[in-house]
Amino acid sequence: MRRVVGGAWYNPPETLEDHLADTNYPPFMNSYGSIKRILQLAKDAQTPQRFTQDFLKSLLGYQSGSAEAIIPLMKRIGLLASDGTPTDLYKRFRNPAESSRAMAEAMRKGYHQIFALKENAYTLKREELDGLITQLTGLSKDHGTVRAIAKTFEALKGFASFDESASENRNSPEGALAVGTQEVGTLS
Repeated sequence: MRRVVGGAWYNPPETLEDHLADTNYPPFMNSYGSIKRILQLAKDAQTPQRFTQDFLKSLLGYQSGSAEAIIPLMKRIGLLASDGTPTDLYKRFRNPAESSRAMAEAMRKGYHQIFALKENAYTLKREELDGLITQLTGLSKDHGTVRAIAKTFEALKGFASFDESASENRNSPEGALAVGTQEVGTLS
């Protein structure tokens, strides 16, 4: 429902996930337990013109409203464009030969704040990951959102292979240069 706030029209977010997405928290779903199954079904199904709630319900068989949060999650990690159109990253994720590298790339995009603090965040134990999330969000370590972010990260990580994405980067000319260079300080 639109309303006037501070002299301007304001459209409040429709869901809690939409609201929290506006707060610059890393991406998450409160129903993180369904991520693995939905993504597996999406990999096996035909690529839709647009990944919509109808696609979730009719083709993937998800009737639950909580599953709809997968759409903003997939947008935030780059699998879907803002209008729900599958991106090239989504198409690579569906390709078994590219899937794990594509998810690693998607996670680096969506969780850029976490990877900026800890380059190999995918190797962290749960307690260490919670610590980074607490640092980023300012929330208490026991807050449900911290848990949801960490569990979403872990669910997506199950589809990712960061070693392959790193070795592929080293094999490219740009990656070889980046890996082979060190920053050298200047003498005063």
